[in-house]
Amino acid sequence: IAPGFPAKPVRIIVSVLAGGGMDTITRAVAAKLADRLQVAVVVENVAGGSGVISVNTVIAAPPDGYTLLSTSGSLPLKRSRPPLLRKLIA
Repeated sequence: IAPGFPAKPVRIIVSVLAGGGMDTITRAVAAKLADRLQVAVVVENVAGGSGVISVNTVIAAPPDGYTLLSTSGSLPLKRSRPPLLRKLIA
């Protein structure tokens, strides 16, 4: 972990509604990550658009490592806008 990171809470965007399997797994990972980083880890469910809305939410976030994506499979990535996808994986 880089010195000084994290200096603020970490967000994990989940591409499905709360209460399902992916949400449950993400919340368990978030709890362990919060213990490890000693900072709040916020799980935010952004469902809809077959996952594209959650991908676009992460792409629009500052590229500072504080916003993560939790999704199952690559379908949302394939359906998101290609120029923004290149920005996400660059």
